[in-house]
Amino acid sequence: MPSIKDQNTIDLIADNYCTNGQVKGKALRSAGYSKHYSEHGGLKLFDNIRVKQAIDRRMADLAVVCQHTIEDSQRKLDRAYDLAEKLNQPSAMVSSTREMDVIHGLIKENIQIDTLEQAELTAAERREARILAKLRLSNLRLYRTGEKGPEPAEDRRTA
Repeated sequence: MPSIKDQNTIDLIADNYCTNGQVKGKALRSAGYSKHYSEHGGLKLFDNIRVKQAIDRRMADLAVVCQHTIEDSQRKLDRAYDLAEKLNQPSAMVSSTREMDVIHGLIKENIQIDTLEQAELTAAERREARILAKLRLSNLRLYRTGEKGPEPAEDRRTA
């Protein structure tokens, strides 16, 4: 396992973190830590002052290379929000706010799923899912057309 006392490990963590969309667990795995450690106990490594400083240095380097920073995006989105508010366009205001939330990590754009851990549906579960999907589609069609659906069958238990 890599050592946090080694500056090369710290630089590798910072580099991976800054270039992979700021996903902490993924950065630790790329630096050589185990999957379990990187998703649980290893996250505390990002509280280490040396790791924080390395990340700040790497982000500054990337900002110089890109000539675009989070602050630039924030300023542009603030202007877009103000303009949308002035023009009375609430949907544009919402879009601007949502993009700001994405930039600051309040909204995640993708969901990471480990496909190996997903269970396959049994034949009975697949059959049940198809039945429910057909039922929902027929109810949606009835709702859209305004038609009345079939009367519910009488419950035989009460008869």
